[in-house]
Amino acid sequence: MHARRIKTLEMRIAWRAILGAINIGMARRGQQSLAGNRQAAPGRSDVFGLFQFIIQKEKPDMFKKIAAAAFLLAASSAGFAAEPPSFYAGIDISSTDFDDFDRDTGFGAFVGYKYNDNISVEAGYHRLADKRYSAGTLNADVQIDQYDLSVLGSVPLSSGFDLYGRLGYNRLTVDVDAPGFFGKEHQSKLVYGLGLAYAFTPVVAGRLEVQKPNSDVTKIAAGVVFKF
Repeated sequence: MHARRIKTLEMRIAWRAILGAINIGMARRGQQSLAGNRQAAPGRSDVFGLFQFIIQKEKPDMFKKIAAAAFLLAASSAGFAAEPPSFYAGIDISSTDFDDFDRDTGFGAFVGYKYNDNISVEAGYHRLADKRYSAGTLNADVQIDQYDLSVLGSVPLSSGFDLYGRLGYNRLTVDVDAPGFFGKEHQSKLVYGLGLAYAFTPVVAGRLEVQKPNSDVTKIAAGVVFKF
């Protein structure tokens, strides 16, 4: 029993060493860019300390205003739409930039219901990151997932193009797996985005979107949509 307690203590010390080494890289830029905008949240767990971008406070910016304007424009013109309702599904690949961390490539899938030319409801799952962080001989595997539910407002343009804005809710989860330790945390935030879609055929379309799952996370995703 005594040996087991010593082993557990050693694992916890090793885990905190990993956190300390990773946080060195984010401390320099984080203190400069966040000092005037964010106060430290007391009682955060180590996993949240590792991923400070998840607990950032939402703030308005020009990108959010543009996305909201596209969404409202689509909603205001919904009464003139003639396209019948339909279900759709799709897949995408993404490149996600985390402030103070490396950009990572991910993937996802989504399903939705299109009420008309202007309004859709969509749910999706996306793996934003799957990386290994090292501190000396210690390693930590980190996975970041996104679950989202959104309303999309679309404005049909010419030649098969659509401009759309996204507004909804998403849940970000962080899994950290280190020798002798496993931690999992989550945070729910507003998600918004702005995208451009192109209809290759009446049932197949492609789209490119810039999305903000969190104030310190920016995702660029390219996907294919299949209507049925």
